[in-house]
Amino acid sequence: MTFCQVTDKVSVPQVFLKGGCDKVLIVMRYATSSSVDVFHLVTESEDTTLCGIKVAPIIINRPARSSTLYLTEKVEIGQRLCDECTAVETETREKDS
Repeated sequence: MTFCQVTDKVSVPQVFLKGGCDKVLIVMRYATSSSVDVFHLVTESEDTTLCGIKVAPIIINRPARSSTLYLTEKVEIGQRLCDECTAVETETREKDS
């Protein structure tokens, strides 16, 4: 069985056309820091959040002590989604529907 990782930069049909995957693993990335209990949604380029904050171009998938926003694929228990990111995402969904 072949697994293929899909991020927001590559669509599922593109992956299947290129390699004939049996299963697809979709990876979601978020931005966070250890100084606050909030996580952010990131833009397609993953260099800023939906609310406009710059993100360091590194992925850390474990608890880390950093005041800089970095990318992660894991949201820690107790973290909440940024209110401004929520508002932008909701507005975008309403426009698309």
